[in-house]
Amino acid sequence: SEAELAEIAPFLGDSLKARLTAARVLRDHDVATSPGEKPAFADGDLFTSLFEGPSSFYVLATERGRVVKVPVRFERRDASHSTQWVDTAYVVPSDTTWVIEDVAFGGNWPMANKGTLRQTLRP
Repeated sequence: SEAELAEIAPFLGDSLKARLTAARVLRDHDVATSPGEKPAFADGDLFTSLFEGPSSFYVLATERGRVVKVPVRFERRDASHSTQWVDTAYVVPSDTTWVIEDVAFGGNWPMANKGTLRQTLRP
């Protein structure tokens, strides 16, 4: 939603923020023009490999460079199953802080999000 995007916006790079805004506009358009259909970007966790999202995470050692790579070990645990994977956030300096420019999905199961978040949000 617009409110949720506003809440996380300070932690996002401008290009990622713009793609998330465009995705929200597309979803809102789909809802308005096809009320009985499932709109784009309506379901699932956009930010990690697993559709259902994680139940816990642990930040691993970062790789420094022009863009800092921050691998994050995620886990989704329910009553009978546990799934673990590592996705990588790409962060860059912005003013006096760091912001996320993209996320590379690392899940290796057939239905995992593939590529990067920015690729997923591409129109």
